[in-house]
Amino acid sequence: MKLARLTAFLSFASLVFSAETVTDTNGQGEYAVQMPQVYDGYEKNLQNCKAMGSGWDLPTIWELFSTPHTIVSKGEKSLYASSTSIPANGDEIYYFSFENKDVNTVKKTENLYSVCIKKSDKKPTPPHERVKWLQPERERQEYQAAVKVCENKGGRLPSIEELFSLALAKVQDEDGFRSKYGFMQPKYYWSKDGNDDFSNTALVSGFLKASVANNPKNNKSFVRCVTDGR
Repeated sequence: MKLARLTAFLSFASLVFSAETVTDTNGQGEYAVQMPQVYDGYEKNLQNCKAMGSGWDLPTIWELFSTPHTIVSKGEKSLYASSTSIPANGDEIYYFSFENKDVNTVKKTENLYSVCIKKSDKKPTPPHERVKWLQPERERQEYQAAVKVCENKGGRLPSIEELFSLALAKVQDEDGFRSKYGFMQPKYYWSKDGNDDFSNTALVSGFLKASVANNPKNNKSFVRCVTDGR
């Protein structure tokens, strides 16, 4: 990923913010964080992003999950708001933690930090569509056992990007998802990825409402393996 930096300035409600922007040349778009960082409810965060000018908005949860981490170097241990609500147009939104990649939901009235995005015209292929998904395993496994299960099938555990992308696809279109990918338990599934700060855990994605969490490797979660290529 090649990143290009620039500094922009904007005014809103008589305050002046400096916004460091990062352009993701892989196609998601241009990201910005207002300095000092905005910490407010959903509506105010949305207004602040739109005040940056034409095309600027709060990112969806997937766009937020894909945000280059360099953009939030001063606030990466905090929770950031997305524009994705659950249910659609409901009173809860997804948030993302840059510290441990946690994804979950909170009420729109809760105060969160915000990243703004000016979206690219490009439409990158979602990560879950870049791999072949093997049939899900029936039994839950500890992490190392899950790795072995996939190796024995000539595959691997999915990355957290591939797995979370699949979970989002399920939440957004339950019927279409099932006809294409089959049944997934509304539980946590293992990814191959861990967290540098928690060596005894691995990242999992939940398929009830598309969440991401750290799970101790000696816990048991469900398994669905992938192979590279379609």
